[in-house]
Amino acid sequence: MLRLFFLCCIVLGFSGYTVPKAALLPDGSYNVQLDAAYVETGPVHFRLHLRGNEVTMELADQTHTYPLKWIDADSFIIIGYTQPAEPTALEQEMLQGYTPSFNIRGTSNGTFRFVLGDQNQADCIYSGSLVPFP
Repeated sequence: MLRLFFLCCIVLGFSGYTVPKAALLPDGSYNVQLDAAYVETGPVHFRLHLRGNEVTMELADQTHTYPLKWIDADSFIIIGYTQPAEPTALEQEMLQGYTPSFNIRGTSNGTFRFVLGDQNQADCIYSGSLVPFP
């Protein structure tokens, strides 16, 4: 009976312990290739350089570094791009119902499929692939 008690204590003691999940998208540099449906309306010449908790974006002829916030292992927000760095009261209210983020949907041969939009809604802003480059 005492063994059963100790076994229950051990199981219950470790039941709340979780190992942090590593991000699906590793640090590195990626060319953004939009799906055909978004080539006309989405950004062109788009690159991301992920390093820890920040991302450097090359968009057209401009380069900016932004804070990166992971929502979970396969979704992240770029503060200053996918949402305002210092949102106004109206923007905060709007973001309560819709939080645009990069959502990784899968990987194949080192290329990551993504959707930019709210995790919980079917509509997206644009979608495509993140292709690593040196």
